[in-house]
Amino acid sequence: LDLMNKSLLEFKEEDVATVRIRHMEETTLVARTPDKKGWRIEKPGPSPADKAAVDSLLFDLKSARIKEFVKFAQDDLNIFGLDNPRKEITLDFGKDKTASIKLGNSTSDKKQYFASRSDDGLIFVVDADSVDKIFRSHNELLHKKLLSFKTQDVQRILLQYPDKKFELKLTGDKWSLLQPEKIDEIKPFIGKDILWTLTNLEYETVVASAPELSLSGLDQPQLSVSIYDAQNKNLAVIIIGKKADGNPQYYAQVKGKPEIYLIKERFLSEIPRNMEKFKG
Repeated sequence: LDLMNKSLLEFKEEDVATVRIRHMEETTLVARTPDKKGWRIEKPGPSPADKAAVDSLLFDLKSARIKEFVKFAQDDLNIFGLDNPRKEITLDFGKDKTASIKLGNSTSDKKQYFASRSDDGLIFVVDADSVDKIFRSHNELLHKKLLSFKTQDVQRILLQYPDKKFELKLTGDKWSLLQPEKIDEIKPFIGKDILWTLTNLEYETVVASAPELSLSGLDQPQLSVSIYDAQNKNLAVIIIGKKADGNPQYYAQVKGKPEIYLIKERFLSEIPRNMEKFKG
């Protein structure tokens, strides 16, 4: 056993057609998109997958190493928790070819787990760090970016607070402020930072649908951010409501979509709300 290959699984990432991850009774199935350029979550319900997260999972799975193999008798499976494994990951390569890893009990110090793989049935030990990277949750694999637009298309930004409004306009490569007072040239990074924040804004969870707007404060938002192109076409609007009870996160909604999300409090601190931020 000491001389055996310690790679957890050997495969070519481009050959993987689907990834199935089971956490106890919950199963997430991720499949390649028809163009083979991305991933889509098929179970528990159809939704876009985070390509970077799925690609990272496959990279971590391919890079994971077995700590050591364990000598055992078939009757000892229950000792390792592999007679009824708590977690399992299965790769499907098509043409009835699959490979899977089953996860059993942890060691007494919780730093390692017993596991087995489908191709040889051997039992081995893997580090808890590898387990955390491989057995990702449904939430971790979701595409959670709220807005989709090309930053080069944005020519105007409108920040609407209950008591004030900031309007920024791009002319050439320079941003100016139109209201609440006119500044011909503001700090050059302000516009870029706002757009970077918007393109990278991710939700934490989906909490409700449209009927709960009043409870979330989205009917009287504390901030809405709108972006427009050169033809004054609205590209996106994000609306921020109240802070969730007992939670450091805020309710948010994308205009035109029914879902209500929770986003991190940090988003508000990254959007300017006073004139001093704009002055050079």
